[in-house]
Amino acid sequence: MRPMFAHHLWHPVGVVTPVRACLPCELARPHEPQDGHEALDEADGTLLVPPRGTRDVLPAESRVRALIEGAAGALMAANGFGRITTPTFEETEVFVRGVGTATDIVRKEMYTFDDRGGESITLRPEGTAGVARAFISGGLAQNLPLKLFYRGPMFRYERPQKGRQRQFHQIGVELIGAKLDAINIGENRLLFKKAMDEIGLEMPKARFCHTMAEAQAAAEEIDFPIILRPAFTM
Repeated sequence: MRPMFAHHLWHPVGVVTPVRACLPCELARPHEPQDGHEALDEADGTLLVPPRGTRDVLPAESRVRALIEGAAGALMAANGFGRITTPTFEETEVFVRGVGTATDIVRKEMYTFDDRGGESITLRPEGTAGVARAFISGGLAQNLPLKLFYRGPMFRYERPQKGRQRQFHQIGVELIGAKLDAINIGENRLLFKKAMDEIGLEMPKARFCHTMAEAQAAAEEIDFPIILRPAFTM
């Protein structure tokens, strides 16, 4: 199942040490054309559907998604998290440096292209690297510690399947300058549990990992892993 909810703790001195938790987001089925909703290209009569791995969010599901986002957003605000919004695309180097060249995300799954100015641009595959870049470029070091949350679409080129699409939505929290210890990990797991309770879902299994390879393997084995990722530089 594609993760929606992620939470991380990290230190702003060039090293990011996140803790990730996942909450299901893509609750509906992969796109299936519905009678009366197909669009035809007037030029040749070709059926127009969303690109493979993407789907339309129709009004009924939009209402459900709004409830989830509203409940999560209210919970974050009540616990002192401020919302941060970063661009949907960044310079490719943001993700290469932030996520790591050894990961499948960077090697196989990023949507990367050169814009008309010749700059290498990537649609964001995850949220932490963009937040780390915003922390540095926005000069936020004087405001530590920071508690931030974000939500929005992410993009990864992988084989579409139920609950795993090439465009997906994620809600995440970042604790910047917070001490990575058992207390903070416990507090954030409690926050995650509250979010699950708010939308009527059971708390998922938890697993802690020490390498990206181990984390990726865990993500394939269980639906909603909680993952401790290694530090990476930004």
